[in-house]
Amino acid sequence: GACIMACVYGFVVAAISQSRILESRFDERAAILNKACSGMHLPAGLRARILHYHSYLELLCLGVDAQELFAQLSPNLTCEMRMFRMRGVLSSASIFQGLEPRVSLMLAQACVEQVFSPGDMVVRKGEVGDCMYIILRGSVAVLSDDSAEKCVLKMSEAECFGELSLLREQMRRTAWVRAEAFCVLWRLDKDRVDALLNGRRDLRQKVHMQIMAKIGGYANAQDLQLYLSDPPCPGGLAHRSSLGAVS
Repeated sequence: GACIMACVYGFVVAAISQSRILESRFDERAAILNKACSGMHLPAGLRARILHYHSYLELLCLGVDAQELFAQLSPNLTCEMRMFRMRGVLSSASIFQGLEPRVSLMLAQACVEQVFSPGDMVVRKGEVGDCMYIILRGSVAVLSDDSAEKCVLKMSEAECFGELSLLREQMRRTAWVRAEAFCVLWRLDKDRVDALLNGRRDLRQKVHMQIMAKIGGYANAQDLQLYLSDPPCPGGLAHRSSLGAVS
């Protein structure tokens, strides 16, 4: 009994010690960041947002220390860690449904992680889209009017937007997308998808058909080719059924 209690006590002391070390490191980095913001004479509101963003990264183990350690992992461990973190997205995000596991793996590995603060504009209406986004954490609002005030849809974890930009060059965004809370998004760039699918016509068609099935219900390759050669006007892309239309 005494040995067990000693072990438990040892674990508790070690956990407390580790927690204090992490808190000390965080406080040190926060102090450096705060000093830098003061040196730039940034307004208090902006300074607070920067510190909150930094705190959120640390909370999710996305800060500098953790990322430096993760960068030293082997390719296999890095892949396994990413697939575990994306397991919910892979099982429910529309773009991955119906695809072979190897294709889903290729697309997942091509994603780049980004973190947005509440109120950040992820997508801006009218700009040329060159990527799509998958929501890993948080939620976003889709705003359709030019002044970015009218919310037509809210999207949350495992949902996608911007898929049409993977299908066509120079596709302009047809809505704004704003982060409603701290968001962790996976960005999938068109050029990376094109590189992965280069010379793989069957895989390319599968991915494109999966996107169109979600956006516009295109049933076959002929419908898809017709769309790509003569797409509908942007004004017709504001409904949920065509939300990859945030292009």
